Parts: sequence; C-alpha cells; structure tokens
Amino acid sequence: MVVTKAKTAFGFWQADKLAGIMRRDDVDGMGKAMKILSAEWQTLSDLDRKPYLDREEEDRARYQRECRDADEAAYLAHQERKKKNQMPAEDENLVSSSRGARAQQDAERAKRDAKAQARREAADARLTEEEREERRAAKAAKRAEVLERQRKKDAEEKAVADRHKKLDKEATKKTADRLKYLLAQSDIFSRLKDGKSRTTEDASRADAGGGYKSKHSPAKKKGRPKKDEEAAPDGEGLDEDDEEEGESHTFLTKQPSCIKFGTLKPYQLEGLNWMIHLAEKGLNG
Repeated sequence: MVVTKAKTAFGFWQADKLAGIMRRDDVDGMGKAMKILSAEWQTLSDLDRKPYLDREEEDRARYQRECRDADEAAYLAHQERKKKNQMPAEDENLVSSSRGARAQQDAERAKRDAKAQARREAADARLTEEEREERRAAKAAKRAEVLERQRKKDAEEKAVADRHKKLDKEATKKTADRLKYLLAQSDIFSRLKDGKSRTTEDASRADAGGGYKSKHSPAKKKGRPKKDEEAAPDGEGLDEDDEEEGESHTFLTKQPSCIKFGTLKPYQLEGLNWMIHLAEKGLNG
C-alpha cells in the first residue's frame, strides 16, 4: 500500500493557479511563474487562504489515516508470515531445515545438482566407445600418479621418523654415558641419585671437628719412607702411581673464609672439593 504525502495549503494554491500563470505572456519559464505564485500567496488575506488551509487539514488527516492503515496491514502481514513459518503443515516433515531460507537453499542446490548430473549424462551419451576407453585410461593413470606421490611422501616421512628415532637413541646413550662418567668422579652424585642422606656419623664428626671430612680426603700415604724417596735420584724407583700420589692437592675440610653470608652444607663443601679436583686435573665437569 502506497501512501501519498500530505499537501500543504500552498501546494493546493499552486495546483489551482500555476496553469493560468504559465499562460500569461510575461511568463517565460517555471522560475518566474513560481516567483509570481509566491508573491501572490503572500498578499492573500486570511479569508482567501482559509479554503486552502482547510484542504490542508483534510489531506493531513487522510495521510495519517492511510499511514495507520498501512502500518496495521504490514503488521498483520508480518504476523501471518511468522505464523506460517512457525506452524507446520499437516504433511510437512518437521525438520529444522525443512522450512524457511535453509529449505529454499537446499531446494536450489538440489536443482543445480540435478542439472549438472543431467549435463554429464548427456555428454557421456554422446561419447564413442573409444573416447570412453581413453577417459577411463586417463583416470586410471591420474589415480596411479596420485598413489605414487602418496607412497613417496609416506616413505619420506617414515625415513625422517626413523632418523629422529635414531638420533633420540644416540642422545639418550650420550646422556647415560655422561651421567655414568660423572657418577664415577664423585660419590656425591651417587648419593643424590639414590636419594640417600649423609649418615649421622658423618654429621657428628663434622660437628666435633669443626668441618666436614669427605671420603675424598687424602689418606695417610702408605709406602716407602720419605728418606727412601729422597734417596732416589731424579724420581728413579717411583712408578706412575707413586708420582700421582706425590702430587699436592687442595682439599677443604671447612668453609673457606672467602665465602661469606652463609654456611655451606656438608654436601656443598664436598661438591666444592670435587670442582677443585677437576680444575687441578684439567677436566670439565
């Protein structure tokens, strides 16, 4: 329903007088005619304007009435469409996609698929037996090519996976060998690995002696008397083990004075001795 906009009093005046003004000899266009209309409208008395003002009121009432009717009609149409979409028919399949835009899309898609299938069947019917055989051969070759690419891809992925597995085994073996070497250097790592704590006997000796005595403490050397060693010229009579035992080693039995702001635990003191031992041997622990 199309609603015509309400006219003003001047609009009705223009509809009545414009044709007569345009027929005048001194009027050569619409612009001049509108100027004359405006001037005459301004000079009209209230009594002369009253008929046009009344017509304006009537037309405004008509416009408002038509607007209300149009709004009501639109509302009723909307409610009818809503009710139609919500209320299924007696033979309608009650599926969420059986009504509305989704159903329309499905129907259009089905039509397109049917047309495409019909075109394919028609094109296939026009082919000769030799052309069909060539198409089957081309499809088989393409399929074989795809399978070959997939086989190569799987082989490459398997080779990479085997390489990674081998590298992981080598890294695990290196880690185990490194740990074995470190455990052989000092029993502190063995104690940490086994979760054993230092015995109370070691703790009591540390408290009594004012420092911790490690198992690495240099024991009293057993061997020939010192005078025999001095008698041997230029180290003659000493084997390699004796020469190594003759080297001087730094071993701490208590916390050095240079380490302040805290007290070392016994295992920390033993670790410090172990690092000193490695430094003296030129090893990297």
